[in-house]
Amino acid sequence: GDASRPRSHSSAHLRQSARRASFLGCVFGTGVGLAATVSTGCPSWPVGIYACYLSGFHWSEYFITALANPPAALQLGTYLMDNSLAYWVAALVSWLEFCVEHAIAPDLKERRQLFMYFCLASGEAIRKSAMLTAGANFNHAIEWRKRPEHELVRRGVYSLARHPAYLGWLLWACGTQLLLCNPVSLVAYAAASWAFFNRRIRDEERLLVAFFGREYVRYRRRVWSGVPFVRGYADADSACDGDADGMTDDESVRPVRFELANI
Repeated sequence: GDASRPRSHSSAHLRQSARRASFLGCVFGTGVGLAATVSTGCPSWPVGIYACYLSGFHWSEYFITALANPPAALQLGTYLMDNSLAYWVAALVSWLEFCVEHAIAPDLKERRQLFMYFCLASGEAIRKSAMLTAGANFNHAIEWRKRPEHELVRRGVYSLARHPAYLGWLLWACGTQLLLCNPVSLVAYAAASWAFFNRRIRDEERLLVAFFGREYVRYRRRVWSGVPFVRGYADADSACDGDADGMTDDESVRPVRFELANI
């Protein structure tokens, strides 16, 4: 909401941002070094590519936000490095799965398909395109109040999906597990992401109906949610009955809580 858009940045904020960017740069550089061992047959090369995609994702979240927003909109959380405990636990589990399976079934780790690169590249492209298209209307955190300049974005990738950034993240996350050839984590990532977005989109659209009223309801009818089998706020039509201009002051449309990560 409003608290997620600080007015200015202190020198401490800039130093911490530089540290995070430097750390991600080191991870990316290490990844490039490991990926370069592919010609030698070293089994660590997919870990290198994974490190490049992981660090590149987190750095580009901040960079794209900086391109599409005024400086005051930036915050350390934009890197998504302190996204949630569950996010890093899932990442740790996937790393452990890779190590264990590589030790007991190394042949499993050689079954990569070009589809993984499609997921990684298209996921990043879709998400970053959504961020650039939405501009100042995109926020990693849920906005509880409609800002005066807040508009309903329906152009570009938003003409094809209501939540393209979530679709991009889902493709990217699954792509990382395809890259590591982690069958267990792939299923777990897909299931956990779907459950998260199913709930998040439903609750988020309750607010969007409150902000934009029938304008959003008509948009919702025309455009796919962006996440397979996720309908979103199914009661949008009835919630908007009798109010063509939105229901910003109706407390009943607010979600009970958001206990999961910003994304």
